[in-house]
Amino acid sequence: MARATRLAILASLALAFLFSPSAAEACSCFGGTPICDTFWQMSAVFSGEVLEVTGTQSRPEPPSPGIYGSKRARFRVERTFRGSPETEIEIFTGAGGGDCGYPFVKGEKYLVFANLWGGRMTTSICSRTQRLANAAADLAYVSQSFPPAAGGRIYGTVQAQSEIAGPLTPAPGYRVSLKSAAKTWTVTSDQSGGYEFTAVPAGKYAIDIAVPDTLRAFGSREIELVDARGCKYNDFILSPNERITIRGAVVRADSRAVAGASIFLDSAEPHSMGTRVASVKADQEGRFAIPAVAGSRYRVSAVGGSLRGSVDTFELTPATAPILIVLRREK
Repeated sequence: MARATRLAILASLALAFLFSPSAAEACSCFGGTPICDTFWQMSAVFSGEVLEVTGTQSRPEPPSPGIYGSKRARFRVERTFRGSPETEIEIFTGAGGGDCGYPFVKGEKYLVFANLWGGRMTTSICSRTQRLANAAADLAYVSQSFPPAAGGRIYGTVQAQSEIAGPLTPAPGYRVSLKSAAKTWTVTSDQSGGYEFTAVPAGKYAIDIAVPDTLRAFGSREIELVDARGCKYNDFILSPNERITIRGAVVRADSRAVAGASIFLDSAEPHSMGTRVASVKADQEGRFAIPAVAGSRYRVSAVGGSLRGSVDTFELTPATAPILIVLRREK
């Protein structure tokens, strides 16, 4: 099953789950990325055993996208695949539930993917971090010797739907372009909707797809290949040129709904200067809906009394899952 199809299915499941009685405990992870992309973006990748798990009240500065200060797991490092070799390392994560904290267990072994944030190594359940016993496929990749490479791979699929949130089908014959300051590459999606650029140097690129005025193309328009030995994956979803409703919920850090919170939707497109697109109020159960929004990149934030919270930049597509905003008291 293609990744875009999986995202569409996950979106419908997430919608049902978010608005169920246990919704406040949900953690929404926006899809996954292939190991050849994730590995090269991490500050540290290692395998090791958890020596202890403790709570901590402190938080990194600047605050991270999640609550990476509720738990600290101390590891004995067995093998280092990326980052500086260590014998022991502390990894910070959230408490679990709505903040996406990883449930490390003392005595268990894990393959950990961590990033440096606010001077701390952090991870979450949205990363590729997993029990070592379940990590055979990722271990096979990270354990290789990576010789120097002239260029990496940028690839993905093009799929189309005849109506918003409808089924996705392969979309062959669409021209996808990749552009750097010095060069432009062009390929056409194949019969399965796939496209691929090879031997691409590391760097930042603009990527686009040519579609008629009757369609809107959803997908990232700016991507970065971090290392020439790695890859970057980017899907395009083609939909009728219609508007989309953003749905979600606002909760406190303890998972209680925040009734009447103010939600703000701002553009995150380059050169938009953060233009305010819409604002709405949450209902008595903390739910909200922002109707008739054009597909683009946005930031969403919320205010409930002295509580504040936000969700980082996301690409709005027909497959975008409901958004959970966690509010905390500002220090």
